[in-house]
Amino acid sequence: MNDDDTEKALETWHELYALPGIRMSAAEKYDELVALADKYQHQGLIDVEEKNLLILKATEYYARAVDGLGQGT
Repeated sequence: MNDDDTEKALETWHELYALPGIRMSAAEKYDELVALADKYQHQGLIDVEEKNLLILKATEYYARAVDGLGQGT
């Protein structure tokens, strides 16, 4: 894989991350973000450290979304 492939993969991940929750639930979005991070790592586009950072970012998003639901937002 080359740098362009990695850049495109990360751009796709971040586009999904930035999508409003209207298109999918927080749980669905979290699952998809984690699955993409795992897929990219298995394809050699990112290393395990980068994958873990993406998963951490997805987890933080999910925690905020669930906390927001609990507070009526």
